[in-house]
Amino acid sequence: MDDLTDFKAEGFEGQRLYRLPAKALDRIRQRPFTQDFIITDLGYFPTVERHSVSRPEGVGQWILIFVNEGKGWYKAGGQRYPLQSNEVLLIPPDLSHAYGADSAEPWSIFWFHFEGRGAEQLLDWLIQKAGIHTLPCRSPDSLRRQFHAILSAVERGYHEHTLLELSRVLIHVLTLLHRNPAQEPSKRQVERIESAMDWMRREIDQPQSLRHYAANSGLSVSQFSHLFKQHTGLSPMNYQTEVRMQRACEYIDTSESSIKEIAGQLGYDDPLYFSRAFKRCTGLSPSQYRKRV
Repeated sequence: MDDLTDFKAEGFEGQRLYRLPAKALDRIRQRPFTQDFIITDLGYFPTVERHSVSRPEGVGQWILIFVNEGKGWYKAGGQRYPLQSNEVLLIPPDLSHAYGADSAEPWSIFWFHFEGRGAEQLLDWLIQKAGIHTLPCRSPDSLRRQFHAILSAVERGYHEHTLLELSRVLIHVLTLLHRNPAQEPSKRQVERIESAMDWMRREIDQPQSLRHYAANSGLSVSQFSHLFKQHTGLSPMNYQTEVRMQRACEYIDTSESSIKEIAGQLGYDDPLYFSRAFKRCTGLSPSQYRKRV
């Protein structure tokens, strides 16, 4: 069943359940633009009473379940926890678990199983510790559109465009969960971080300490560091270094200044320290960078 849709019925009227055939998965894993973000199984379960799943040994992939309507539950570590509509359940590979529909208000759910190095790294950005996680989704309509689109694509078969679309949807869904307004900094906090970023770029030859930037932002060092990384994906000091090295590349490319002079223009008293920082950031020494073709 290479390019044919593999449908597995479980007796639910309106259910849609698809497992990618082995040959389709082989193609996904061989292509550099899809191999890091792989959906292996996906589907939709309509509102069904007494629907439940128990896996004492877990499965070999991550599981993502989006509660479309109604309520449900999951079990982990011997405890049972509720799930509400517009919540997402993330279950790591090989972890014992069970889940099911609420008896009074049974759920309908979209779900997929996924794997891949890129997906794992994106998850590290999304969740901070091991184990099962529930996440509120503040963009549920966007999430529903992604599921409807990919289910419709899969129903047309596993051609190259569909396989690429599977990877795109996985990235998009995980990104939607990361960009959660309930967890993002307030507008005022973002303005403070943006102001500090502007200062770092503007006063590039006069770098200040982390404590100095935090104090001038009206935040503690820990608050400033957390909000800065949440907003940029980098620590404040790593961002400061990247900005200075970006400017260093510009100076090397557009001027005849010596490496020592450029180091001084960027606030580095020690040219050797500057050269080491430059190489850590670019992979080349300043002189190698200048001589590149």
